[in-house]
Order: sequence, then C-alpha cells, then structure tokens
Amino acid sequence: MTGQELQRKGVALLRASGWLVEVFADRRRSRIPGWIDVIAFRRGVTLLIEVKGAGDRPRPSQIKFRSALEPHTGVRLRYAVATGLSDFVRLAEVGY
Repeated sequence: MTGQELQRKGVALLRASGWLVEVFADRRRSRIPGWIDVIAFRRGVTLLIEVKGAGDRPRPSQIKFRSALEPHTGVRLRYAVATGLSDFVRLAEVGY
C-alpha cells in the first residue's frame, strides 16, 4: 500500500474512532523540518504519526525530529510510525 493510501485509510479509521485529525503530509503546511504527517487528538491524548508506505524510508530530517521529540513524549503525547493499517488500528485504541 502506498503512503497516501495508508494515510487516507488510517485517517478515516482514527476519525471513525472519535479522534480529531489533521493531516500535514503536504510539506507546505509546516516549516518544521521532519514534521509528522498526521496529528490526532482525543481525550487529552495527542498522537504524532509519521506514515510510511511500502518502500518508504525516513528522511534524515525526520530521524532528527523524532530523536529530539522522543524524550518529551509519554502517556499523553505519543510519537508513532505507521507502516500498515494495523498500526492505525492500535493507535485508534489509545486512551480507552
């Protein structure tokens, strides 16, 4: 599945599960190097999601952003890389 297909299906799944979702996959929407593709909010939990379809690899700026962000994540702020629809299913259940 391509990254765009995965993102479209994953966003639909999150929204159907009650998440407020914004998509930032278009680089023009963010000026932060390495910024994530999708952000989702529900019940005090924020998900920062990088979407990688078949054959996609993280860019150096994405690796740097993740490394800088990870020490600041926890129960209420989570960073995830979604490589399949099963990742979105797991993320949709966060916070229950």
